[in-house]
Amino acid sequence: MTNKKVKQLQKAYELCEEFFCTGYDIMQAGNDFAQDDHEKQEFFRVLFGYFAKRKQKELVENNVY
Repeated sequence: MTNKKVKQLQKAYELCEEFFCTGYDIMQAGNDFAQDDHEKQEFFRVLFGYFAKRKQKELVENNVY
């Protein structure tokens, strides 16, 4: 993979991480984004699930859960 692609992928990951880890109105934003588009719904569901699972693991490791 080219260095440019790696940098673009890193930036995309960081943007997703920032967006999905804020917790502010994430579900409403997802609904507004996806509306009646199944592909966008699936995209949102996969990313939301990934970051939610990561946060859950962090909480369990810190004995919050």
